[in-house]
Amino acid sequence: MILHFNALFRVPFNQFHTIRSVCKAWKAEVHLPELLHLRNSTGKAQSLVVLSQAKMNPSGKRKCLDVPVYRFVVFEPETGNWSEMPCLPEFENGLPLFCGMVVVGSDLVVMGGYDPQTRDCRCSVFIFDFLSSK
Repeated sequence: MILHFNALFRVPFNQFHTIRSVCKAWKAEVHLPELLHLRNSTGKAQSLVVLSQAKMNPSGKRKCLDVPVYRFVVFEPETGNWSEMPCLPEFENGLPLFCGMVVVGSDLVVMGGYDPQTRDCRCSVFIFDFLSSK
């Protein structure tokens, strides 16, 4: 356990989905509090800034009244890298308009808002886990 645990704590956040697919043991260990503690105590934990970013007409088809589609982007202050997160399963048409967002531990929580296509009020809570990428 010690050898692969030492390998796991060095993996950047955007590769957790790959590590989880190696074997059942690694899938379980990615979620262990000891791994997070080890990443923090050795300076391997990454600081991330998660933002909602508007993209105008991502389909490329030009319309008169384009409505922006909101997606999550991640900024890594240590490297200066920006990356776009994949569409979350619950929000394939973009994030709800005026939704609430907060990060708690390794979870990104999206609450409420308005459906970007129908403008219906969403009374839901969606939790995205960075460790499992789900």
